[in-house]
Amino acid sequence: MKKIYACLLAGLLLTGCSAANPVDASFADTTWVGLGLSEIVFRADGTFSWYEHQGEHDGDRYEGTFEAYRAENAADYVTKIEEYKITAAQLEAMFTGEDGHTKENFIVYTLKDEHVYVGGKEDPSRCDVLTYYGYMTENDTLLNAVNMRTGSLCTFEKGS
Repeated sequence: MKKIYACLLAGLLLTGCSAANPVDASFADTTWVGLGLSEIVFRADGTFSWYEHQGEHDGDRYEGTFEAYRAENAADYVTKIEEYKITAAQLEAMFTGEDGHTKENFIVYTLKDEHVYVGGKEDPSRCDVLTYYGYMTENDTLLNAVNMRTGSLCTFEKGS
């Protein structure tokens, strides 16, 4: 039994104990600044931090893991979320090509809060799971996403 445990532990160490969340390359190691000057950082390991104020990384923030999909993978992912009942036909109607809205730049990402800090203190009661859908346009430098629960639009420009 100890040998099995040791083998499992060694396997975890070799593979890295990272979040096994799918992360589209468009999101990996990117920083985005919102029009309200919040800042969201997506890391390649599937973790994120969303800061209330750009550059204030010790202030109010959300931290956790995320999944991110693009193009066909995004369409497949969002149609499988039963809560929203989105069909492939509904999505195809959205991909008009107008304003750069095509299936190729369609994105869906889910943020899973693990830590929420407000007023300098962690507040676990505010942790949530939220899914956003939208588009990456302007050569992947503009991210327009809608919170699927509230319908609110978030617009971000890619940071440096």
